[in-house]
Amino acid sequence: MTIRRLLRAALVFAPLLGGLAPLLAGAAPARAETGYELWLRYPRVADAARLQEYRAAIAGLVVAGESPTLAAARRELSMGLNGLLGVTLPAGDAAGGNAVVAGTPASSRLIASLPLAAELGPLGGEGYLIRSVEAGGRRLVVIAANRDIGVLYGAFALLRQLQMQRPLAGLALASAPKLEP
Repeated sequence: MTIRRLLRAALVFAPLLGGLAPLLAGAAPARAETGYELWLRYPRVADAARLQEYRAAIAGLVVAGESPTLAAARRELSMGLNGLLGVTLPAGDAAGGNAVVAGTPASSRLIASLPLAAELGPLGGEGYLIRSVEAGGRRLVVIAANRDIGVLYGAFALLRQLQMQRPLAGLALASAPKLEP
């Protein structure tokens, strides 16, 4: 096909395509993408049985401590859990019942009271552990670390587990960086 024929075809079809463009543009609502959720998306868990399991196991959020890093972990856990579970969880020390509890032994009396010291020691400053435990008649998902940055890394690891729809029963994760500065 010659260039002349291509141009002629373009001239013939241009008005038709130009008339369809407004219809096609209105077919789906536009959503502004800020880039913030580029990889941190938390849509509600689709599997009904898994969603029920998560809602029964996580009815609140407790992140003890006020450092900027712990505040970031609290915000991310709140946003992630609320999105994944499709509910607004109570947060703070008063969150009763089954909950996600995150912090360090220095920031959280509850985490300090759990028998985790032997496991936390080898994880270093940026490592974390995540455990499903029973304490005081409550089922807890614990994110514990030696330093605040480890709590933040653990928060993202827990949210990743929920996004992959992994069971919470018997949850036992630990991570320590290979190289620390």
